[in-house]
Amino acid sequence: MKRIFAPFAIVCLSVMTFASCKKDIKETDVSTETLNQIRSLGFSTDVY
Repeated sequence: MKRIFAPFAIVCLSVMTFASCKKDIKETDVSTETLNQIRSLGFSTDVY
């Protein structure tokens, strides 16, 4: 039983680790006026 459990546990923990590190990207609409105000303050509005 231990021979099956250990590899299975390692695989499960690895999958959970990689799934939790996934970055959530949320798109938001920002008006042109707001972007111009941000640029006028000297900040970059480039999206990578």
